[in-house]
Amino acid sequence: DTLLLQLMQRLYDARILSLIVEGGAVLLNSFIEKGLWDEARVLTGDMKIGEGLAAPVINNEVHAIDDFSGKDRLSVFVNKNSPYQYVEGMRL
Repeated sequence: DTLLLQLMQRLYDARILSLIVEGGAVLLNSFIEKGLWDEARVLTGDMKIGEGLAAPVINNEVHAIDDFSGKDRLSVFVNKNSPYQYVEGMRL
């Protein structure tokens, strides 16, 4: 926990204000549980690959938009505690 917070502080001190996190359930849950996220993009397809790990549960989210490409759906959520709130009609 403290390692993640230290990392975020070092990035902030270096003026790196944007970070894309693409990882497994443990890494993603670490960011979600600490509230260290502004936006989540979830891509859902119609094909099931079999048994696997459950997707992380996003908390404090506000559903912003859904976009479709064929049978795939891109859902965008924003953290309701983030200072960077989605405004309807805003391009993400």
